[in-house]
Amino acid sequence: MITRHITSEIIESLEDSPVVLINGAWQVGKSTLAKLLAQNCFGGNELVQYVTFDNATVLTAARSDPDGYVDSLSLPVVIDEIQRVTYIFRSIKLHVDSNRKPG
Repeated sequence: MITRHITSEIIESLEDSPVVLINGAWQVGKSTLAKLLAQNCFGGNELVQYVTFDNATVLTAARSDPDGYVDSLSLPVVIDEIQRVTYIFRSIKLHVDSNRKPG
């Protein structure tokens, strides 16, 4: 696996920020990095949920009820392919505004 120089910055951000967005070009390793961080960021003490909007069932659930979908997630969570449901950012903001827990 290619070492990503931004890994330490993301981990540092997760220590005090409720949300971290990994943004970049297509096929550069964002999903791979997110999965790796989900497995390793919390020292094995916390299970990190991973969901992807590439999954049609997950995508439909998020599109049909974004607020309910976000509220149903176990935290911390990695949401992959979030650009498929851009209006879910409002639901995430509402959730974060009521729970400022880092990570």
